[in-house]
Amino acid sequence: MSSDATSAQSSLTLNCAPLPEIRADAVVGLGLLEYLHDIPSLLAHVPTVTAIAVFSYNIVDAEDRPGNRLSHGWVNDLTSAELEERFRAAGTRFNLEP
Repeated sequence: MSSDATSAQSSLTLNCAPLPEIRADAVVGLGLLEYLHDIPSLLAHVPTVTAIAVFSYNIVDAEDRPGNRLSHGWVNDLTSAELEERFRAAGTRFNLEP
């Protein structure tokens, strides 16, 4: 494998500062927020990257067994109200869908 191909497959680390400086037409984070220690920092950073972002999140009030979150490696446990507050505090426009 060439060094160009290797560098194209590098990963992003989102659990440490500073967050990567990239530009994108859109950002999609499905099954991502559950693994982040600092969701507000990511939400504040997203508007500097793109105007369009889609995220999913398994809220605690939708879980049958919230204790299983750690077994998945998830590091946070937000209710829908707490998740909404994170988006509001970041100053982002959002639309929550059940």
